[in-house]
Amino acid sequence: MQPVSSPVALRVAPHDPYRPTPASPYPYPVACVVVQPPQDFVIWSMFSLTFMNHFCLGFAALIFSIKSRDCKVMGDNEGAAMHGRKAKYLNILALIVGITFFVSMVAVIASDPPPFHRAVKAILQRYQ
Repeated sequence: MQPVSSPVALRVAPHDPYRPTPASPYPYPVACVVVQPPQDFVIWSMFSLTFMNHFCLGFAALIFSIKSRDCKVMGDNEGAAMHGRKAKYLNILALIVGITFFVSMVAVIASDPPPFHRAVKAILQRYQ
């Protein structure tokens, strides 16, 4: 025995791109907003800790970076952003202090080399 098929009426209308189809669950286009997670600056903080740790600024920046990463994992974007900003400011401060220290040392060495070399020689002879 074969199943009996009944005729189905199809409604054919011209397609209007500005009018949603009746089967659409959303009558209007929905904008999807992608929110970027806050930055934690861990790599920059490790660099500051390794190379520019004057006054322990790099260490403090690393602590705030890790706090920011923990908040981000827990889903607290506001806390992650706050700790990330503190880490960023501490990294900037460590960078400024490190560059200032480096430039001042180069200026001291370049300004009067003979006394500096005599002082280094005296220190090296003391330990030999």
